[in-house]
Amino acid sequence: MRRPLAAALLASALVACSGSGSTCDEGQGKADILAIAQDWYLYQDLLPAVSLPDYAGLDPQSFLDILTADARAEGFDRGWSYLMSDAQYQMYFSQAQAIGFGFSLLEQGSPPSAQVLVKQVFAGSAAASAGFARGDEILAAGPDPGSLAEVASLTTDEVNALISAGGLAGVARAFQVLPRGASDPVIRTMVSTAYDVDPVPSHWVQGTTGYVQLRTFVEPAESALRAAFTDFGSQGVKDVVVDVRYNGGGLLETAEVLADLLAGKGLAGQKMYDLDYNAHHAGEDEHHPFAIDPSGAGGSFERVAFVTTGASASASELVPNALDAYGSASTLAFVGATTYGKPVGQIVFPLSGCGSELFLVSFRMVNNAGNADYFAGLPDATSNAGLCAAADDLGHAQDSADEASTAAALYFVEHGTCPPAAAVGARASLPRVDQLLARVPGTPEAQDMPGTF
Repeated sequence: MRRPLAAALLASALVACSGSGSTCDEGQGKADILAIAQDWYLYQDLLPAVSLPDYAGLDPQSFLDILTADARAEGFDRGWSYLMSDAQYQMYFSQAQAIGFGFSLLEQGSPPSAQVLVKQVFAGSAAASAGFARGDEILAAGPDPGSLAEVASLTTDEVNALISAGGLAGVARAFQVLPRGASDPVIRTMVSTAYDVDPVPSHWVQGTTGYVQLRTFVEPAESALRAAFTDFGSQGVKDVVVDVRYNGGGLLETAEVLADLLAGKGLAGQKMYDLDYNAHHAGEDEHHPFAIDPSGAGGSFERVAFVTTGASASASELVPNALDAYGSASTLAFVGATTYGKPVGQIVFPLSGCGSELFLVSFRMVNNAGNADYFAGLPDATSNAGLCAAADDLGHAQDSADEASTAAALYFVEHGTCPPAAAVGARASLPRVDQLLARVPGTPEAQDMPGTF
């Protein structure tokens, strides 16, 4: 997604509230949301005919859900149009900070025998201080140790509600946890607080291969990516593994930085992707070429592998799809599992006076080969790159060379083919979208890193 930069794009983003700005006028807010949607929503033919007085009792987000219901039913807008507070927008996308417990979860299986497992923990967070680690299993949760509910028999929505802090600091939770490799459960307690997301928590070099882990596409990731690729250049890296397995997207500008660092001089000036708007704005469609990064970092690498899961979406799909138009099955691969499938993006319209931002699906992203409809995920039938299926191995650190998906990616960049299945473990029997959704309004980390609490 991106924030509109030109005044023309802001023409419909009128003040959504009346008065001094301290009190929202929900009626005016809904009127402005409707006007913006009728101008900018990508799927104009799927917008319902509505009369605002009929929705007088609804809050703006519920009204937006009604406007996008038909597109959701078609699978074209799966909760990607929403409202967010301006304060949390700035905190997350500009400062790479969030408020919560600081861990991400996935759900394996289904009730009454579902397992809720920790997939990543953010350094310096409440979860890290409480001792949580990748691979721990949450058996029960509640507001305090005396009020725990077993999670195995709960629905995903019920687990989300039980665990989430709702984007608020100071929320207490207690957990019964079976630590990875342990036989006896323990009780852990924590209180939600602000923490650093650290969008690029790890990079390393092994031989002539560089590995970089990218959690989310936010502005602070850009300098960290440039630093990682500068290190790659200084150590003679020829192949790169990009780990975006839990990365649900973020800023297009940050995605372009990564794409340029990977493409180097070889594709400079060639089409990276186009943005296509609806018929109202067809004359404003945009062409985005590859460019040499201003830092001088990056290079034309021989092979690139993207570690992906069903949680890899949006910008995490845009970058490999852009490279795919120029790659082959021996130079580019998806490793792990098929991605989520989000080939569209949002414009962010400020709704002044309420301190809110409207994220509205407004464009599709098209690579040089014309691939723009990968709603079932990547790679698809039109992709040059293939999929090397591998497990998301919670028994090892995500960035360990011994972790199943990372090991499979290292094999691919060395050999140009997928490894034998027995060498890295069979693909995990998880749902394709293998995370607790936790899409709580006002929590951008849960939108761009699904399963994060």
